[in-house]
Amino acid sequence: MLWRYRLSLRGFSGGLWLSFLLLGLLAVFFSIYVWSEKEIDRAHEQRYRSRLLAAELRQSSDDLTRMVRAYVVTGDPAFQTYYRDILDIRDGRKARPADLGRVYWDFVTAGQHSPAHSPPGQATSLLEQMRQEGFTEAELAFLAQAKENSDTLTHTERQAMALVAGPEGNSETVRAQARNMLYDDAYARAKAGIMGPIDQFLEEVESRTEAAVQTAAQRSLGFRWLFVVLGLALVAVLWHTYGLLHRILGGTVDEVQARIAAIGSGDFACPVPVPAGLEDSIMGRLRDTQAQLQSLDAERRESEARLVKSQELLLQSQHLASLGYFILNPVSGEFETSEVFDEVFGLHAHPLQSIEAWLACIRPDHQERYRKLLEELRGRAGDVDWEYPIRRAADGAQRWVRMVAQVELEVGGRPVRWFGNVQDITERKAAEERIHALAFYDPLTGLDNRRLLNDRLQHAIAASARNGGFGALIMLDLDHFKTLNDSRGHAVGDQLLIQVAQRLRLGVREGDTVARLGGDEFIILLEDLDRDEQGAATAALTVAENILAALNGSYAMEGREYHGTCSLGVTLLRGYDVPAETLLRQADLALYQAKSAGRNSVRFYQPALQEAIELRASREDGLRRALKGQELSLHYQPQLDGRGKVVGAEALLRWLPPDGPPVSPAEFIPLAEETGLITQIGRWVLETACAQLRVWQDDPRTRLLCLAVNVSPRQFRNVDFEAQLWEAVQRHDVAPGLLKLELTESVVLDDLPGTVARMASLRQKGFRFSMDDFGTGYSSLSCLRQLPLDQIKIDQSFVRDIGSDPEDAAIVEAIIAMSRTLNLQVVAEGVETEAQRAFLAERGCHVFQGYLFGRPMPADMFLAALPVA
Repeated sequence: MLWRYRLSLRGFSGGLWLSFLLLGLLAVFFSIYVWSEKEIDRAHEQRYRSRLLAAELRQSSDDLTRMVRAYVVTGDPAFQTYYRDILDIRDGRKARPADLGRVYWDFVTAGQHSPAHSPPGQATSLLEQMRQEGFTEAELAFLAQAKENSDTLTHTERQAMALVAGPEGNSETVRAQARNMLYDDAYARAKAGIMGPIDQFLEEVESRTEAAVQTAAQRSLGFRWLFVVLGLALVAVLWHTYGLLHRILGGTVDEVQARIAAIGSGDFACPVPVPAGLEDSIMGRLRDTQAQLQSLDAERRESEARLVKSQELLLQSQHLASLGYFILNPVSGEFETSEVFDEVFGLHAHPLQSIEAWLACIRPDHQERYRKLLEELRGRAGDVDWEYPIRRAADGAQRWVRMVAQVELEVGGRPVRWFGNVQDITERKAAEERIHALAFYDPLTGLDNRRLLNDRLQHAIAASARNGGFGALIMLDLDHFKTLNDSRGHAVGDQLLIQVAQRLRLGVREGDTVARLGGDEFIILLEDLDRDEQGAATAALTVAENILAALNGSYAMEGREYHGTCSLGVTLLRGYDVPAETLLRQADLALYQAKSAGRNSVRFYQPALQEAIELRASREDGLRRALKGQELSLHYQPQLDGRGKVVGAEALLRWLPPDGPPVSPAEFIPLAEETGLITQIGRWVLETACAQLRVWQDDPRTRLLCLAVNVSPRQFRNVDFEAQLWEAVQRHDVAPGLLKLELTESVVLDDLPGTVARMASLRQKGFRFSMDDFGTGYSSLSCLRQLPLDQIKIDQSFVRDIGSDPEDAAIVEAIIAMSRTLNLQVVAEGVETEAQRAFLAERGCHVFQGYLFGRPMPADMFLAALPVA
């Protein structure tokens, strides 16, 4: 239903905006409509003006005729003057009188007024006035033609006036001739030539103005209808918007205002009427709000009733909870106390009578502090929450009390009374002390734990930064503690730890920190040894040697003696140069060095050791990335027989980081063994080697080549090794006999029966075996006879010096002879010179591997180096 309410809100808002838009459009189109009506008026006005100007032009011609005729008849020179004035006014030589009209010259000739003119600067010809009225060129052409005809007629009129004005002007014959010139047919035709263009002008203007009026009328009518349509649309939109407003409100505005006023006054009894379907309207929400407020009002009334009841139970609860209350008048010192209060303080025989009596109950070493606090409270209001020790008056027992009180002041700021309650919290305080001990102390030995050590180490670092002195951190570990735990039980081990803790406390200064980290690891924090580094190191070494001597004695446990030793790692600290976490790691590294040196010794942290650890961690991270980032690859070193023919190859692992030089196998293989990554690497090597054998089997030159792969001890002992090897061979469809597994003597010697059984199982599936680096271990002839080997590889350390070292030469001869006896093939590694090859060949070794024949190389280079079949 909420979506309908939101849609109504959006519709109402849209209706308002649409109404505003329609009102704006109505205003615009109404303005255009008025302008159209004005256009009609302007067209009529122009028609009227054109008629006036045409009439004036016609009137000027008529006035000229009348004046000339009057002059000819009367000979009065005034008419001649009027005649010239009319021409001057029409031609713009004189300004046009303001009241010039049809009867203007009638009044002038009647002598009622003389011609009045405007200032000369305002004179405008009648034709120019017509141009200013905006007539078209065609219309002006008619007017110009009429004026031109009129000007032509003035020649005749001037001749007539000249006859009358001449010397014989008084002659009747001359006057008759002059009148004849003004009344003959030629004069009448000339007058018609003036009136004809004027009539044509009027027709043109009438036609044009009529068209303009019609156009303006049609436009006005269109805008009138558009105005009506927009008005109707506005009414419809307003009606729709009103409907949406009614839907949003759920009633009229008056109804909503009345309900809000009723709810605001607390009247919840009258129900709010909500029309069907308008539950999400304002009225609907008012109904919900009224219901909620009605419910809250009922809850408030119920809460007030419960409050009254709870006040009745408060006194009972205080008694049951051993809460005693008191009221104190700070001015008079009068005390009012409850029975529980007296019981807590042991005051049954002597109730409190004053503040001094209360202070006397507080333990003497705390009395002065609370006396000062009371003095501070005498002048201010506030809450009090104190916990303090008391000595009970009845039996002198030491107890802890919590007092919660309030100080009430009068208007002038003077305290009126203190009231509050007290509670015996002795058991809680004891529990807090136990919790504190568990949080910061080792529960077995009572020494500081790791949390408290970290806190004190931070304080020691800060103090060292202030005074510039050196401190030391000593990490201690009991040698062979696990053996003691496993052989004699954890209870005996705990006894040893307790005695070690006792001796450590006695072996350090009073301000030094002794902590147990866990198990058999302890930390000794020595502060402010010396400002000189060498002096501090000497002092730390003295303490460490004393601890070593103290812990190397015998321990009596369960009636038996135990002789133990320990190893200690020491690192110096000074200021904030090294963070606390790093100091602990440095001490741990020094301890590790002490253990590596044979235990029962002291070693100081050396930065080179840290660098080696960090380099090892970096190499380990890099090796993990290499496994994921395809940085590992196999290179292949050829193995040749005595005739120089390639009979096989050894797959050698290479690590080629993209952002650094190649990493030597002698560096990363031991690291892989220690971290356990060798198992994943070995699996990858087997997969890659089998994939390469598959490629070789499709090439006639390499179809029969045997590929030797080194198998690490951890990988060989893995329970899944045999299954993984077989799956790889089957997946790549490789003959098992072409894959030679090279094992070291350490694999054999660690578990001879298990090694023989696994080798036999793999031998049945067709795999071949070679013993790598033979002669460097301690395998015996009897061991070799039990192993299902196919080949022995003479280690390159013996081959290197066979030409100069008789002992190496003798060992090589013995290995070849023994192999011949056991019917095993011999491969010599590290053959680099022709002399070495010749020596080995003379003594019966006919398979060689070394730089003399080729370095390890990628697969494509290996194939390129083979002779073409």
